Amino acid sequence: MVGTIKIIPYGLPEASVTTAEAIAIDSQLATVKPFVVSRAALITTGSAEAREKVTEGFTPALRDRLSGYNTELSAGPYVAEDEAEISEALQWALSSGAQIILIAGETSIMDEDDITPRAIKAIGGEIVHYGMPVEPGNLMLLAYRGDVPIVGAPGCAKSQSYNVVDMVLPRLAAGERLTRRDLVALGHGGLLK
Repeated sequence: MVGTIKIIPYGLPEASVTTAEAIAIDSQLATVKPFVVSRAALITTGSAEAREKVTEGFTPALRDRLSGYNTELSAGPYVAEDEAEISEALQWALSSGAQIILIAGETSIMDEDDITPRAIKAIGGEIVHYGMPVEPGNLMLLAYRGDVPIVGAPGCAKSQSYNVVDMVLPRLAAGERLTRRDLVALGHGGLLK
């Protein structure tokens, strides 16, 4: 014998199932949303010497993640870690119709006054939150320019292992507008490895 299969039927009266469904719908304990974002853009930053390492590190991993949400990733410009160049790249991404913009660099964003957050603010963006209560991924940033989310991706986004990016991108791909409160709530169970 190779194995056995055991089937134990569970049954409930239809009225009980109907009542449970009504409670679940009314309380919104769980919701299922379709992925509605079809286009994302990746801006990579760093020194000329790091270009290949940065683009080849982030692009495949982020493209794989986003494809699972039916979102196509356009690899945008590689620019120096310079406020004006990043601002220009952000304008390119917005004008190209990106519904999510990701920025990944040779170095992670270190604080809200770093170059990338300043570039986001320079184009009229609003920083929602910097510093996630999740490890790996605590150096992630989320901002919005209008309705378009801008994600300052942490270094762990290069990894295929589960990290903060996997907690945030699906919700953004479903069109959810995340708040600081949503991101802080990730701290419950935020140690991922």
